[in-house]
Amino acid sequence: MEPADWSNLEFFFKDRLVEDFTTVEEELRKIRECRSRRSKRASESMVFCIVVKSQKRYKGMYIRAILNGLALGTEPSAEIRPENFLVGECSRNASHDGVFFVKIEIWNLEGMVSEETFRIMSLDVFSKKLGFLRLIHKGVQEEIEVEIHCVQTDGSGSQAYDDMKAIGHRGCGENRLTATNLMENTISSFLEAYRRGAKWVEMDVQLTKDEVPIVFHDFGIQTGGSYAGINEVTLEEFLSLVGNPDEKDHHLPCTLSKLLDQIGNEHGINIEIKYPLPSEEREHGLRGMIPAEKVVERIVETVQRSGRQKVIFSSFHPYVLLLLKLRLPSSNIYMLTEANNNKENPYTGTLYDALYFSAKLGLDGVVLDWNCISASPIHIVKAFESFDLKTIVYGSGVNNRDVIHILNEAGVHGIILDNLDLAYTNGNGIY
Repeated sequence: MEPADWSNLEFFFKDRLVEDFTTVEEELRKIRECRSRRSKRASESMVFCIVVKSQKRYKGMYIRAILNGLALGTEPSAEIRPENFLVGECSRNASHDGVFFVKIEIWNLEGMVSEETFRIMSLDVFSKKLGFLRLIHKGVQEEIEVEIHCVQTDGSGSQAYDDMKAIGHRGCGENRLTATNLMENTISSFLEAYRRGAKWVEMDVQLTKDEVPIVFHDFGIQTGGSYAGINEVTLEEFLSLVGNPDEKDHHLPCTLSKLLDQIGNEHGINIEIKYPLPSEEREHGLRGMIPAEKVVERIVETVQRSGRQKVIFSSFHPYVLLLLKLRLPSSNIYMLTEANNNKENPYTGTLYDALYFSAKLGLDGVVLDWNCISASPIHIVKAFESFDLKTIVYGSGVNNRDVIHILNEAGVHGIILDNLDLAYTNGNGIY
C-alpha cells in the first residue's frame, strides 16, 4: 500500500483523478467557486439537491440536472453510485409561477441515454420529491430511485465560534473515562463541564419509538433480560428503564427538551445526531429504524422551539449531514469520521472521503478521531484548512497533555475532552 503523503494535496485526489478525469486544480477551483457563491447567497435563494438512491454503482454512467434550463451545481455531473449527489441553487424568482422544473439526464461516455422531468413547487419550507430514472444497463432495463430536495435559504452564512478550544465530551466525559462520578449525557454532567470552564459540550441525541429526542449515546438499552433498540421503546418506557420517569433527577438521562431548558443560552452545545450506518444496524440488531428525515426534523424542531442559537450539529451518517445542510443551510454542521475503511458508504472509508464529502456539501468542518490523524496531525489539519474546513479532534487518546499541545500546534479548532482538568488546571492546558 502506498504510504500517505499528507503534505501533498494530490494524494487526496489520486483515486478521483483516475475516475473522473479531472485535476487537483480543477477540484480546488470547483470547491472554492462554490464556497464563494455561498458567501454571496441572496436571501431569495433556493437550494436544490439530487441524491442517487441506487444500491449499486453504474461505472461510466452519470446523472446531470437541468433546473429551469440551467445546469445544476458546480460539477457538471455525478456518477450513478449509492448516495452520490449534486447540489446547486438559483434565485427563487427564477420559478415559473412558483414552480421549478428539474430535468435529470443520464449520460454515458457516448452521450445521453435517458431523461426525466420533475415538477417542484416553490415552498417556504424544506421539501422532498421522489422520482425514478430508467436506463438500459447490460441489456436490461433498470430503474434508479432519486430524491430531489429543495429549501429556501435566508441568505446568511454560518456563525463562526472562536471559543471551542475545549469541548466537554458528553458533558464531563464518557462513563468509562470521566474524571468525575457523574453519568455521561446528563444535566448534572453538562452543568459541571460548564462550571469547570468549558464553553461547549458535546451530546448524543436520537429518537425514541414515539419520535421524542432524548440525550443518550448507545443505540440500544437493556430491557429486563433482553436488549432493545432505542427506536423500539417509547419515551415512557425509556425514562422508566433509566430510573427517571418524571425527569426530575438531573443525574440520569432525560429528553433533549428538558436538557435545553436547564442550560443557559450563553453556553454552546454540539449535538451529535445518532443514526446507524448499515454495519451498525447489523451489529446492534436494529430493526424498523425511523426515517432519517424524521429524525432530523424532530431534533431540529426541538432546538428551534428552545430559541437556542449557540448550537452546532454533527453526525457520522452522510445522509443525516446532507439533510441537515439542506434544512439548516446557515447552521454550523460538522462531519464525524473515524476513517476506518468502511466500504458500505462512499464517504466514510478514508480521510479523503471525509474531505471530499465535506467540501462538496459545504460543511463547516470535520470532527476527526485522533487515531486517524496521529501519524501526521499538522499536515492533515492543514489539508482540511485548505478547503476552508475547521477540524475538531476527539478520542480517548486526546486526554493527554502532550497530545493537546500537538493539536494546538497543528491549529485545530477544538478538542473534545473527557478530562477537562487537562485544559484548565496548572496553567499547562489549552488556556
